[in-house]
Amino acid sequence: MKKELILNLLNLSNNYNLIGIKEEEVRGKMGLVIDIDFNMKRIRRDVKCPVCGSCNISIHERKKKKRLILHLILPDGRRVYLRLPRIRFRCKECNKTCSYYPEGIYIHG
Repeated sequence: MKKELILNLLNLSNNYNLIGIKEEEVRGKMGLVIDIDFNMKRIRRDVKCPVCGSCNISIHERKKKKRLILHLILPDGRRVYLRLPRIRFRCKECNKTCSYYPEGIYIHG
């Protein structure tokens, strides 16, 4: 129940599994790090190729190293980060690859 509440507060759907929450130093400042993983069965239904729009995709690569993304800053100044797995898909129609990130999460170069 607690995990579902946290995912709802972060505006993340049932496509994700909460692994853990801990406070740690990130880029020289203390922050709250929320470690999540994807529910692959649900994610595969939602992913579309950004090039051709096809839903005919397969998992191309799932890296062990996870990406840390600043999700929000609390009113007291503490930062909340999401630690996400790096997953790439390949479109079976146009053969292009793309990364997957939760809706509302934007990655800057």
